[in-house]
Amino acid sequence: MGLDALPMSSPQSKTREPTYAVVVLDGENIIFKNSSIKRSDIPQLAKSWSATYLACDNVLEIATKGKEITEFCKALPEETYLVQVTGNPLQGKFEKLVRLVKSYNIPLQHSGTPGHLEPLAAAEAAARLTRRGIGFKVEPFERECKITISKGRHTGPGGSSAQRYERRVRGAVRRITREVRGLFGENEIEFDEFNLEGYQGLNKATFYATISLKNAKTLLRTINQGDLTKIKIERVAKEELGFYPLIKTAYLKKVGQKIPPLIIGIDPGTTTGLAILDLQGKPLLLHSEREFSSRKIIRQIMKYGKPILFACDVPSSHKMVEKIANNFDVPVSSAKKTITVSEKNQIAQEFQAAYELSVSDTHQRDALVAALKAYNELKNKLEKIETEVKKLDDTLPVDAIKIAVIQGKSLSEAITEVREAIQLQMEKDIKRKDMAAAQVSDPQIRRELGTLREKVTDQQLVIEDLEQLQIRLVTENRELKKQIRQLEQSITDLKRQRSLEVEKERRIRIRDAEIGRLNRQVAVGKTKIARLQRSLANLERMNTIILKGRYIPLKQLKNLSIGAIEETEKSMTLLPGDVVYIQDPSGGSHRTAEELCKRQIRAIVAPAPKISHLALQVFQEAGVPIFLEEDVGTIWIDNFVLISRDRLEKRMACKDLVKLSEEQERAEVEPLDLKEVILEYKEERRKLLDHNNKENDSASSYQEEE
Repeated sequence: MGLDALPMSSPQSKTREPTYAVVVLDGENIIFKNSSIKRSDIPQLAKSWSATYLACDNVLEIATKGKEITEFCKALPEETYLVQVTGNPLQGKFEKLVRLVKSYNIPLQHSGTPGHLEPLAAAEAAARLTRRGIGFKVEPFERECKITISKGRHTGPGGSSAQRYERRVRGAVRRITREVRGLFGENEIEFDEFNLEGYQGLNKATFYATISLKNAKTLLRTINQGDLTKIKIERVAKEELGFYPLIKTAYLKKVGQKIPPLIIGIDPGTTTGLAILDLQGKPLLLHSEREFSSRKIIRQIMKYGKPILFACDVPSSHKMVEKIANNFDVPVSSAKKTITVSEKNQIAQEFQAAYELSVSDTHQRDALVAALKAYNELKNKLEKIETEVKKLDDTLPVDAIKIAVIQGKSLSEAITEVREAIQLQMEKDIKRKDMAAAQVSDPQIRRELGTLREKVTDQQLVIEDLEQLQIRLVTENRELKKQIRQLEQSITDLKRQRSLEVEKERRIRIRDAEIGRLNRQVAVGKTKIARLQRSLANLERMNTIILKGRYIPLKQLKNLSIGAIEETEKSMTLLPGDVVYIQDPSGGSHRTAEELCKRQIRAIVAPAPKISHLALQVFQEAGVPIFLEEDVGTIWIDNFVLISRDRLEKRMACKDLVKLSEEQERAEVEPLDLKEVILEYKEERRKLLDHNNKENDSASSYQEEE
């Protein structure tokens, strides 16, 4: 697309927007023309025609300042380049448009007066010259994009809820930053990252990535940023406009051209410090900048020369320093130990005094200290090299030899290598002069050279068409990959959702089973508590009766055996004077009887006269009386047995241990007051029931509240 400013149309006018004549070419055919298009409409027109180039005879017709040209180019589609066909403004050499048309025999459908082109003709001429590869392409942007991830919402003053919301927003910024970093890593895109930390998250994150604006938007479109964060993608503007020829040509180095070797000190971080020294230790640059990307640092270094060594002021070098050093294939020198702040300040003060240089901040100071430390380690070696070279041949380039030695070669190897390079350059210069002389003297060679240049121009156009095709195919491929990723993500989400549902059902089943088990345990526990409460009440009642002294508790044995004695003594001790109740006295041996007698028991009570003869004999010899349960009148309370103290004493008083008659028992023994025992039992039972009812009522009210 070619354009030319109309008469009386100036970009400097503040009252009237400049207008242009526009011609669009497709191949050699004019597919669109308009004699009056406003500047603000040109970007949309270029987008609608998918223009590759926007050609003019002078970019100052569009804007007069570099920043204004950059803003105009920012409005253009990313694939559209601004071209000036009459020359490179930075070189200051221009050709008139009319002369270019004649020199390249450009046929025009629109013509003007002799020696002058009308606006439509000038727009057509600019487009056709650009089609031939004539002109310089404006490049206002670096080959990287700036991606900024920041908070989508800001909270004002508030209480704890506002603080929680702020933490949530910062957490979302950190999550998006992690996803962007992962995408760049998966797609092998080089980037620099600068983060502004916040409490429990990030306030802002900035990426400088080597990717086009279109590809960055396509890649980051897959991220669901929500409404808590926002992602801004923009091209990085150059500090100065760049102008490059449409057809790339090989520029030969000037004879004797020297590229100064440099020692670079870098202090990386959100604010990065940069120090550049020459091989004499003199400062060439001391600079610091916020969000100083690696590509920008590289461009800054290349303005001053070629680095031979990078340095940092910490024992372990930073990844950013290593990445920049790898671009130049140069080693990195790290500090052997941590440098204290006082030592850094002293070095910076001495350096400032020596060179009358101002160190603005700590980042510049740290970068300067790193470069000086590296230089001081090389200083003696460099001075020795300079002395030796002057002795051998003072015409040799000392800096080139120093660089070779720093890269690991010996002094003799470095001198030999430099001499061979000088000899080779001299031979190339001679050949180039011979070829230039032959071209100038031979008209046939000049014609052939012109033909070859035309072929190069045509091939360049074919290459550009193929590049456009490649860009389109790459874009389609990325769109398809994006769709595949989206479908895979959908499948993953569905699987995750199904897994969550299955897991939820499984946990519900486990919960219900656990609730049932706990309910059963509660029921069993309640039953056990009720039983224990009854037993406790009976024990209390029995203790009351025992404390009154009228009844004696009996210690029970399951049977007359050693095992039964040992089992009983696990829960209670058989003491001298105890009365023992044997539930099953049959089968007892004399040894068992002896064991009981050793414990000096007072008497034995059994439910039936089934004691063996051997055991009975031992008890009789030991004087341990044996009473039947019906003789002493036992009273059972739950699993406890009581007998009347008076009745036992009466039985023990019978020397022949013979059962008394019922009439004698009534006369000699005070009758058991069963009525009194029953009344006592009823009273204790009533107290127990009242206590249980109160506990049940309190438990029911607690469950209702729950």
